[in-house]
Amino acid sequence: MLNTADTRFKQEEFEAFLDTFEQVFCRFICYDQTLRLTYVSGAIYGWTGCAPSAFIAHQRNWLDWVHPADR
Repeated sequence: MLNTADTRFKQEEFEAFLDTFEQVFCRFICYDQTLRLTYVSGAIYGWTGCAPSAFIAHQRNWLDWVHPADR
């Protein structure tokens, strides 16, 4: 069984792998009718011009970040 440090390493390793793709990947946590974004891949910058950390910090609908002509 993996301990917390091993699990975190595997998660970070997997996220680094996802960051190599042009597609946007994300992870949400759903609880009590709320949806919280906990990860978004680096490709979000190409779609929105916003860094993944800022995108997560603002917790906005991702379509709000995409230019209307690109939707």
